[in-house]
Amino acid sequence: MRHTLVGLSTLFLLALNLNAQESGESAIADSTGQGTALNLGVNNIGLSIGNSHRWTGLRINFQDAHVSRIDGINLTIWKPKKDANKAAVVNGLALGLYGPEARRINGVTLGMGGAVAYDRLAGISIGGLGLISEGTMYGLNVGGLGLVAEQGLGGVSIGGLGVVSQRDAFGVTIGGLGVVSQGKLTGLNVGGLGVVAQGALRGISIGGLGLVSQGDMIGGNFGGLGTVAQGNMLGLNAGGLGLVAEKNLGGVNLSGVAIVSEGRITGVSISGLAIVGQGGIRGLSVAGLAVVSQAELIGFVAAAYRVETERLNGLSIAGYNRIKGEQHGITIGIFNTAAELHGIQIGLLNRAKNNRPPFRWLPILNAHL
Repeated sequence: MRHTLVGLSTLFLLALNLNAQESGESAIADSTGQGTALNLGVNNIGLSIGNSHRWTGLRINFQDAHVSRIDGINLTIWKPKKDANKAAVVNGLALGLYGPEARRINGVTLGMGGAVAYDRLAGISIGGLGLISEGTMYGLNVGGLGLVAEQGLGGVSIGGLGVVSQRDAFGVTIGGLGVVSQGKLTGLNVGGLGVVAQGALRGISIGGLGLVSQGDMIGGNFGGLGTVAQGNMLGLNAGGLGLVAEKNLGGVNLSGVAIVSEGRITGVSISGLAIVGQGGIRGLSVAGLAVVSQAELIGFVAAAYRVETERLNGLSIAGYNRIKGEQHGITIGIFNTAAELHGIQIGLLNRAKNNRPPFRWLPILNAHL
């Protein structure tokens, strides 16, 4: 029986060797100049153990170097030699105890340490520490510490500490501490401390401390302390302490302390202390202390202490209403003053500078229609 088994084993190995020789492969060793492999298959298809450079099927290797293309399941133990795997393309399931590393990785990528792609990381990618792509990163991406994509990020991206894209990012982006994009940031963006976009910020964005956009901010924007846009801020905007827009601010605007725009404020604006619109305020504006505009106030305005503007069209209620130019509408307060009244003042003391004495100063009610 023993001699029979030995004979059968010999015939099996001989058949493998002859089969491989017909296809140009070695069933025992593939000497490539950078590594060797035990290949059991035909036409680079089957099982490969070692540093085969091109393979389809199941490939197991300790440390990759100078790999060309792998399709199927690729399991590596250690990271590749430095700069030795930058041309590799891996399609399918890439597994690594340290972490897969290649030019392009497409499919499912799992690395206890992480994964590195020099051009593109696409599919489902999970890294125990993090994921890095010197190019783009698309799909479902999860990094224990963080994600970094130098050329753009898209899909669902979750980083334990943070998510960073050096260009545009879109989709669902969540960072334990923060989300940073050096381009546009579009979709659902959540940062434990903050969300920062050097381009436009669009979609629903939530920052534990704040949101900052160097471009426009459009959608639902919520900053625990503050929300700041160096462009326009439009949509549902909320800041625990303040909202600041260097251009126009529009929609529903809510702030615990202040709402400030160097442009125009439109819509519904409610602030604990103050609302300031350099380019005018339109809509419903309510502040605990003051509403101030250097241009005009149009609509309904209310403040506990002061409302001040160059021009009023609508209804203003405050302790002190100061209309430095034309008033068209009604002011109600303790003291109301208008340079040019075209409406009604109701208060303890009212002054209409365009009325003739003795009607310029009147208690209770003053009017010029």
